[in-house]
Amino acid sequence: MLPTTFVGVLVLLMVVTPGILLESLRQRAQPTRSDSAFLETARVLAAGVLLSAIGLLLMSTLAVVSPRAIIDLRSAMVDPLYVPGHLLLTLYSLVLFLAFTTTLAGVYSSIFLYPGILGPIAQESAWVSVFAGLLDRLNREQAGELAGRTIRTQVQVELKSGPVFIGTRDAFTVNEAMEGRELVLATPLFTVKEDGSVVAMETGWQRLIFAQSEIAVIRVRFAPNPNGARPVTKEPRSARALRMLADLFRSPRWLALLLVAELALPALSGHIF
Repeated sequence: MLPTTFVGVLVLLMVVTPGILLESLRQRAQPTRSDSAFLETARVLAAGVLLSAIGLLLMSTLAVVSPRAIIDLRSAMVDPLYVPGHLLLTLYSLVLFLAFTTTLAGVYSSIFLYPGILGPIAQESAWVSVFAGLLDRLNREQAGELAGRTIRTQVQVELKSGPVFIGTRDAFTVNEAMEGRELVLATPLFTVKEDGSVVAMETGWQRLIFAQSEIAVIRVRFAPNPNGARPVTKEPRSARALRMLADLFRSPRWLALLLVAELALPALSGHIF
């Protein structure tokens, strides 16, 4: 049965939010399984209830150490006029509770979900990760070595029927289902003979279009384009700051320090004010 009152819906959201976050982090760190909707919902609720219980324990500890830092939990549950009379403090306490539970979800995922895994699992197709994500990362990491040049993505496509082609990646579809996607190669275009020799295609052929359903293997090589120059641009400070912040939030040490700060700052502010 779903809650019908505003307070009931608010409590449900407060409990479910950390569970949804932890489930999302789990899907990024562990291979996807074809679980039923019931099992996924049960995981979200179980994680949410557990994290909320720990969050309530932290809130209770904070209330004992610094009673003025957050709302009086007992009065909020017993006195119907307490919450309307302390709206700002109630909102602040709810935000603090969410900060506790979501940080706890991050700490758990960074410690227990990633052992043995070299990197996060992408929830997208491999050729989107390679052709777009990896290419962008290489452009950032090798900006100094490239000296304003572009990176050319050379692709070797081996078809299920046997022929092998080499060209420069031009375009690829991402919005269609996998069986409906296509890959386009641009000049210079080559074919690979059975003896392994590479032969240039006749002049005049501009593009090769391959249906994903006909491709057996895709081999990718990134190389600086000697003829392709671009304006030398630096990564925006905002983007660099967000990337550094995301890296910090993947560290169990920094997440633990953040949790300590979330506890210490309200406690100190309660004593000061």
